[in-house]
Order: sequence, then C-alpha cells, then structure tokens
Amino acid sequence: MKDELLELLYRLGRGRIEPAVLRALTEEVAEACADPRGWLRWHETSGWHERFAAPLWQWVLCRGLPAEVLLRGDTLEALYESLIGGLDEESAGALMLSVDEVAGFADPVVALQAVQDELEGLGHAGGYSLLDFGPDLGEPLQLVLVHSVELPRVLDLCSALGIPAAPSCQALRDAIRLGGR
Repeated sequence: MKDELLELLYRLGRGRIEPAVLRALTEEVAEACADPRGWLRWHETSGWHERFAAPLWQWVLCRGLPAEVLLRGDTLEALYESLIGGLDEESAGALMLSVDEVAGFADPVVALQAVQDELEGLGHAGGYSLLDFGPDLGEPLQLVLVHSVELPRVLDLCSALGIPAAPSCQALRDAIRLGGR
C-alpha cells in the first residue's frame, strides 16, 4: 500500500508538495490504515468520528493534502478561484475564463466543462484534468488537478487503493442524473 500511496501522492502533488512532506503524509496514512485505534489514541483531537462514511486512513489522506492540491468548495466558482490561486503565475495568467464567467453559467455541467476545456490548454501536452477525489468529507466539490497524461495512472492507483475518484465532468453528470449535487 505504501508504495502505491507514495506514487499517488507524488503524482497529485508534483511540484506543489515537498518530497519530505509526501513521505511523512504517506507514513501517517499508512499508520492510520494499519492501526486506526492506535492512530486515534495519538491524535485524539483529530476531529474524525466513527460515524463518518470515510475510512480513517482516507480521511487522514484528504485532510493531509494541502489546499492547492485538494481543492474544496461549496460552489464551482469558489473552487475555480481556489484552483487559480494554486496555479503558477504563468498558468493562472493563461486562463481566459474568469470567476464571474464561471458563476454566470446556468448549467453546472456546462460550467465545469468550460473550466476543464481551459485546463486542457495549460502547461504541457494535454494540459490538466479535474478529478473528483476521495470520500465525501462534507464539501459539495472536492477535486484534484492532475496532468492529463497521468490521469490513467492516477485512476489506476486510486482504484487499487480503494479511493473514490472519477473525472469531474463525468462525475457531475452522473450525480445530476442520480439526483445529487
């Protein structure tokens, strides 16, 4: 588990999380997975409760990811604003879509697709993809930004580890169809 988790964290945090922090988070998540009761004894004030739908180790993973890696928000425009704040200056400046324009879309699927289209043109070949990531921690939107060329491997790692993950546009379409979001 540790090797897959470290690889996943490396791919999610590429350039945004120091290697020592990646290793420390990997160790903490592995400890929470191997001995949840022991982890909870050492972290009594963590805020986790058994009634949460997420396994402890996934909760520890998501809470340990920095805000520029795991984007959370109540609205798509708030999430887009966080996303812009987490990009380097050159990438943020290359985005043509404003937060107000995202807020102005009547259809959330169209809005999210517009954001995804913008991200695909950033950086290197293929740009970036938005990925719904992790268990429901009470935020309507919880996404990570992944290099598009790494998306298949990230999805494979999430599947192997049992971490819920899906391309965001498809996840939103599915949620709306099923009566969510």
